[in-house]
Amino acid sequence: NESGQPPMLCKCKLFVSGVILTRLVLASPAAAAQPQDQLVGAAEKVVGEVYADTLARRLKTNEDIFRDQWLKAGADGAADLVFRDQSRLTVGPLTEIVLDKFVYDPDANTNSGTVELVRGIMRFTSSSIDRDVKFKTPSAIIGIRGTTVDIQAGKDSTEVTVHEGRVQVTGEHGSIFVDEGETLSLTDAGPVLSKEGSAEIQNAVSDMLALVGDDADTEQSVQQTKTETGENSALVAEAILGKDPENLLYLD
Repeated sequence: NESGQPPMLCKCKLFVSGVILTRLVLASPAAAAQPQDQLVGAAEKVVGEVYADTLARRLKTNEDIFRDQWLKAGADGAADLVFRDQSRLTVGPLTEIVLDKFVYDPDANTNSGTVELVRGIMRFTSSSIDRDVKFKTPSAIIGIRGTTVDIQAGKDSTEVTVHEGRVQVTGEHGSIFVDEGETLSLTDAGPVLSKEGSAEIQNAVSDMLALVGDDADTEQSVQQTKTETGENSALVAEAILGKDPENLLYLD
């Protein structure tokens, strides 16, 4: 110790310096308040690690979201985003998006926008307002009008499952319309249209909805359980409806 001070005092100074540095990062321009004319909605619910603008700042529940904002969810992160027209975007773990641009005209009752899904899983549910929205992935552009759709994106692949309405998917193989109850998978091998999504997208959606606590989908799972496993298993499924799976004890 060349300072001649007791070791305990030196460690304390280093600790204080670390606190100061942390506060400087949190007070950076990226975390500063955005103009209200750039406001596009709010984070209705945030679970786990979801970062906004920079990896040094976490998104919080009820925090406003803005045009051109970058969001990234960690391995245990998910978020429900509600836009000004009441349409909803849910993002799951390991998902990265950019809210490119949004134009909301309450007088004309119209809304348009573009979201870039860099990677990961998301669900979009539109509102009753006339909305022209596009989602861009590394391999496709998905045009949406009045629908509920799941989209999973990787570096060279895109999978789209339509629950309600219709979407148009455009990639290097041209444009394909995907109707309610259909799934389109785009890979280097070409497009494949099917009646059921892959296990990968189904598992990703299930994990995402479990984190944000989507009771509607939990109820749907109960109905599916009744069909597939009979009434006894259905009773179990109904008993755990709305419960946190991590806090349940199962006995065989």
